[in-house]
Amino acid sequence: MRTALHRIAAGALAYVVSYVLIGLATVPRLGRYLVRASDDAVTVLDVYRSAGSPLWQAVGWFTLNAHGVPIDIAAVRDTGNFVSDGAMWLGILPGWLGLVPLVACLLVGVTVTATNRSSPVPMGVGAYMVPGYLVALLLSTVVFAGGVGPVTASARVLLPGSYPGGRWLLLVVLAPLVFGSLGASLGQSPVLTATVERLRSDLSLR
Repeated sequence: MRTALHRIAAGALAYVVSYVLIGLATVPRLGRYLVRASDDAVTVLDVYRSAGSPLWQAVGWFTLNAHGVPIDIAAVRDTGNFVSDGAMWLGILPGWLGLVPLVACLLVGVTVTATNRSSPVPMGVGAYMVPGYLVALLLSTVVFAGGVGPVTASARVLLPGSYPGGRWLLLVVLAPLVFGSLGASLGQSPVLTATVERLRSDLSLR
């Protein structure tokens, strides 16, 4: 039971890792992402600055966008996905930033097995990560796009047009299931296992 809970928590951790990596990738381009071509006098960047420039919230929008969840900002029309021009790679990935969740799940999958001596089944690791990842994303729609942050925003998760055919859910399920499992498989490689054991031995001798 404890192992299952740890792996579910690993799914939530993978979403947090996605948030951190997306923050590193988007913060240098923040102004470009928040300025959208619009006839409105007020832009998202204007609203963002007037609210005190909550960087943590903007990165949360980008993280949701990378999973295909559009964001609507109050008082600004034609918002949605700030980091994608609408092109879907493989039908589910919203631009190059959609690759970040895959990388995050891969890294966490590697960590789960590299730090666990019980040799878990890789597909089992990915399957357990799915609910944790999904819950973390749904919570983030409240934290980053609800009434918590200073910018009034909403995430179109369940509304029509949020992601054609509900494909955002497909990405949220496949990222931990496939790439978490792949990472777990890589984490069991003899080279990585030997490296982890060597590091543990060195730390125990200190």
